[in-house]
Amino acid sequence: MDNTVLIVDDNTTLAYFSARNLRSDIENLEVFTASSCAEAREAANRHHPSVVIVDLGLEDGNGLDLMREMKKDSPGLATVLISGEEPPTSSLNGLFGFLVKPYEAEDLVDLVRRALRSERPEPIARPGQEQEIECRGYDFHHAQNRLAGLLAGLRAFGADLRAQADDPSAVREAVDEYIDRLCGVVVEVSEMLPRCPTNKVRKSRTE
Repeated sequence: MDNTVLIVDDNTTLAYFSARNLRSDIENLEVFTASSCAEAREAANRHHPSVVIVDLGLEDGNGLDLMREMKKDSPGLATVLISGEEPPTSSLNGLFGFLVKPYEAEDLVDLVRRALRSERPEPIARPGQEQEIECRGYDFHHAQNRLAGLLAGLRAFGADLRAQADDPSAVREAVDEYIDRLCGVVVEVSEMLPRCPTNKVRKSRTE
């Protein structure tokens, strides 16, 4: 179980880039991904991870239930929950850590490092109550989830460019790999945003 992490998230873009960030920042780390409870069970049986990072809402089950099930089979397993919404505090008992999407890549890396060393994590600041906006004609949770994937992708992109700065061909390969995928996320989120009326009148440049 040494230095093996399993990420379970149906947001495959977020899982992909989070895995890249972890591999980039933690030496000799193996990271596997799964997009469902079924895939996670199969991956856990095959790879025996020491840390699992699980999204709360999965298409075929609840992330908390999945983690409890996995800890029964492997009591020493460190579990990290990620979610676009903060669950009740009582449901977080027994978890190693919790992150609210979108989270910084460094926060996830820090949690995994501590988990691998069996160190208790430092308390993570919880966001305040989000201010409601007047027009909410879109799936807020899904948009937040996709933005989390975009943030992780940008972090991974920057890390790859810094690591390969002296190799122009490698930089071009990184650009080709990332750009289309990241732009696709931006387009998807922009198409989800509400078209809200505004009472503000734009002033002309001559005024």
